[in-house]
Amino acid sequence: MKKFITIIFILLFSGSVVFAMTPYYDPFYTTDDIFTSPARFTEQPEISPFGFEFNTFGAVDYLSYLSNPVNKLSEDEYVDALYDILYNADLDFWSKNTSLISSIFDFDGHTWTAPTNEAQLAQLRADLEDSFNNRFNSTHKAVAVYNAIQKNLLDDEKLYGDVNLSLTLHGGASYSNGFAWRLKADAGFMTPENMFSNQKSVIAFDVRADFAYAFNILSEKFSVGVALDVLAGGQALISNNGLLAARFKDNILLAFTDDPNFTLDMGLGFGLNFGGMYRQNETLAFTLDLTNVASFRKYYYLDVNDLSGSYDGFDEMDVYYQPMDLVLKALWDYGPYHLVVEFSDVINQVIWDREVSGYDYNFFAIPKLGFTYDINEDFSINTHLGYSKLSFGIDFHNFTVEASTSLNKLGFGLSVGYSI
Repeated sequence: MKKFITIIFILLFSGSVVFAMTPYYDPFYTTDDIFTSPARFTEQPEISPFGFEFNTFGAVDYLSYLSNPVNKLSEDEYVDALYDILYNADLDFWSKNTSLISSIFDFDGHTWTAPTNEAQLAQLRADLEDSFNNRFNSTHKAVAVYNAIQKNLLDDEKLYGDVNLSLTLHGGASYSNGFAWRLKADAGFMTPENMFSNQKSVIAFDVRADFAYAFNILSEKFSVGVALDVLAGGQALISNNGLLAARFKDNILLAFTDDPNFTLDMGLGFGLNFGGMYRQNETLAFTLDLTNVASFRKYYYLDVNDLSGSYDGFDEMDVYYQPMDLVLKALWDYGPYHLVVEFSDVINQVIWDREVSGYDYNFFAIPKLGFTYDINEDFSINTHLGYSKLSFGIDFHNFTVEASTSLNKLGFGLSVGYSI
């Protein structure tokens, strides 16, 4: 027991050192994965040679944009925001940004002259009002809004994205002696919540090998476990402006060429999770897990020149780390009823808030709730609440289907899984 506590303190200290490095978000990380709670392997022997999970989610906002970008950007919400910014701007703003404002309306053939006094500014405002009310059609307004987004003039507006398209293939086994292993391959495309933000979307893929070992200490009521995750994978970060441009101009290549700093990253990594479990009785158990106690990625990249034909080899990037977290769960099982209450995403959000400018701490990401009811041995229904999303699903034999909806915006998702 003393050795285990010593190891925990050593890893906590080493985890604090990585604050000097660059934080990294693993798009395939989830606390629903049992390998993030390895102490539970003392009581879950299972063999699953093959399984897959396919997840989709997206906000209606971004889906509407993909369907018809002109209609979406010409909505009053965005047009009025642009008009208010320009109409209410003072003389100093117009004098310094006349060329930028003219470039927003590059479709009109109308040049805006920098005002030198309030009378000229009043004339510009009158011209602006007439243009929006009488001269510009919906396409003109959409182009103006699009250009303003590209020039970061609409930072306070939102186009909800939150897209998640991912596929996971996995197979593994856990045994009665507490040892478990798994091979897993992931691929996915994810966007940030706001497509007008400076955050980037990601295309990611990896192949992982997970190993875990759990054992009882003191009595059968207490168990501890450790899990190791090793992987090889890659990613490409795509600017939101590039994605918007690719659809607005119907040129998919703009998603990759819009950003001069675009790179294709390839690398290796590993992660380490520790956990403990206390089983009160057959009905109730508690787990406390330290996830990503040590979780690092080392990447090498190809830049735009390499990808366009001037290949000169991979260049080295910094070492990245995934912020650690403390995950507390209560597991209640009573006949056909199963309840999981979780508290997590406290420590890692503190780290993200410290390291990333403009990060918003999300209190509603901390509590999570899951409930399952077994109708019979082959059929069960479930619901989950977490990260401002609510889902309902069914499990039938080896198949799982789950529909989800967002609670803070209009968005829907569907997940399908199968395991042998």
